[in-house]
Amino acid sequence: MVQLVSRAFKTLPVLLILLGLLIPVSVGAQSDPKREVLSLVKESMDAYSNLDLEGATAALEEALGFAPDLDRQTLSRLYVSYGVLWIGGFGDNDKAQHDFTVALCLDPTVMVDPFLSSPDIDVIYQAAQSQVNDSKCQALLSSIVVPGETPGPSPVATYTGPIEPDVPPCGNHVPPGQQKQKYELPLYLEIDPTMAGSIAYVVVKYVFDGGKQFKDLPMTNMGPGMGAQVTCDEGQIRVYDPSSISYYIEGYNAGGNLVCGHASNTGPYMVGMVPEANFLPSLPGQNPPKECTPCPPWDPTCGTFGKPVEGQSCDPSTGCATGLICGDAGVCEPADGNKEPSGPSKFYVNLGGGTGFGIMSQKMEFNRISNEDGVNSIVRVNATPSGAAWAGIPGRLAVGYYLVPKLALEVTARFDFMMATFTEPQSCWDATDGDEDRLATALCSDYPAGVAPDTEDEWKKSVALTDSGKAVEEKESLLFFQWLANLRVRYNFVESGGLRISLFGGLGYGHIKYRVKGTEDNNGDGDKDPYFPTPGFLNVELGPGLAYYFHDNVGIVVEIPIDVLFLDGWAINFDIIAGFSFGF
Repeated sequence: MVQLVSRAFKTLPVLLILLGLLIPVSVGAQSDPKREVLSLVKESMDAYSNLDLEGATAALEEALGFAPDLDRQTLSRLYVSYGVLWIGGFGDNDKAQHDFTVALCLDPTVMVDPFLSSPDIDVIYQAAQSQVNDSKCQALLSSIVVPGETPGPSPVATYTGPIEPDVPPCGNHVPPGQQKQKYELPLYLEIDPTMAGSIAYVVVKYVFDGGKQFKDLPMTNMGPGMGAQVTCDEGQIRVYDPSSISYYIEGYNAGGNLVCGHASNTGPYMVGMVPEANFLPSLPGQNPPKECTPCPPWDPTCGTFGKPVEGQSCDPSTGCATGLICGDAGVCEPADGNKEPSGPSKFYVNLGGGTGFGIMSQKMEFNRISNEDGVNSIVRVNATPSGAAWAGIPGRLAVGYYLVPKLALEVTARFDFMMATFTEPQSCWDATDGDEDRLATALCSDYPAGVAPDTEDEWKKSVALTDSGKAVEEKESLLFFQWLANLRVRYNFVESGGLRISLFGGLGYGHIKYRVKGTEDNNGDGDKDPYFPTPGFLNVELGPGLAYYFHDNVGIVVEIPIDVLFLDGWAINFDIIAGFSFGF
């Protein structure tokens, strides 16, 4: 027993020494924040991979508590893990891009773990890379505890004096340190009573994300002072979602001379637009600043207000109105290479062709034929039944001019060369009006000599066995083909890029020629011969039109003109026309 106690006392120093060595190691391990954070990050990403989003979030929140004791590279890795969790776990692209940007501001070399990456994560990470700049990083890092730096929430450059040594402040202005991201920014100034008599107007000059070209924002009277608000649309916060807004204030007298100011273009105030920031209070008598939510895809005008138009100065970082680019000279100009065609703005000519059909009334034709001495006469009655009939292959021409946007005046014409070649088959008797000389020599050379028929029936009997009884078609001159002319207006109720959808209507004069089956056998061949009625004289025209311009001055057009013809027989005609439109 004594030997055992003696041996224990001999080994006690060794145990004490080993224990003394192990305790600092253990304590050191527990007090190493970098190792602890990296372990928590790994734990979080493992939980994320196993779809345990609650566990992943809890581990990162615990790791964030070590932020004051971390180096920039470790804190950057923590924010990258947050970015992966936001987009991969919760589908929140905005928060993911924000945390990726913070990570890159802390350590520009940080990367997403390839085993955790995905196409969606890569897109947001690359978007964050494109946004990293000194002003944005200054605004973002001002809202977190940065290792090795004194924490402070305000990114504002404190006011140290007037713009110039002899220009005093306009009054009391407290620059805000932060505003919640995506919200309008209110700015307020209490005018110094001693300056009120010399100040005619006050202007806020502001710019996004450290830009160089400041925009003017007039201040207006509000309560005892003056206020202005950088808004969603006029101020363009909705469009650009800035991470910081820099500004300064200038006051002018009635002659346009600078009399007071706060900060300057070389040393402006800077407000951080931070997701975690509190809302700024509203201006006196005004509504609270509103959130500049993304524009819905069905509203193309949302967020475009305030962008410079063609000929105005511009900033390449903020761009120009739709269809324009900020050119090399710093002026908005047409983006010819990118803009959609819009079609002609003044003159245009439409030329097309197609086919048509009509519904017409019954029409009776009376042809009185007399012999040479006028004693004997016959009456031939052609009956055109009511119903539908083919209207040939017409061409249509329209020359138009826009009186105002969307409303044009047109002169149009309908012509049909094909129908002009058709005539009613006629017997030799009808073709010559029963003239014996013409029957014998002009059209019917085999007319029996010495026979002097007094009636058509006698003539038919005398030539029953000859070719003279067959039809003779007298061709009409193309100068007398049927045509239709209209004066009409066109209204484009849809204009989107090169697409135009319209309605048109007007009045006109003319006829339309139809081919219908007749009721009489005029040439004795046993068949009922077709007739070609030409109803019309006056008409009313209505119809829809569709055009698409693949160039400002060249496009295709499809129309369905509907004509109501009356006075000399009536008809309702439908044409289907397709062709080309040329603008000037």
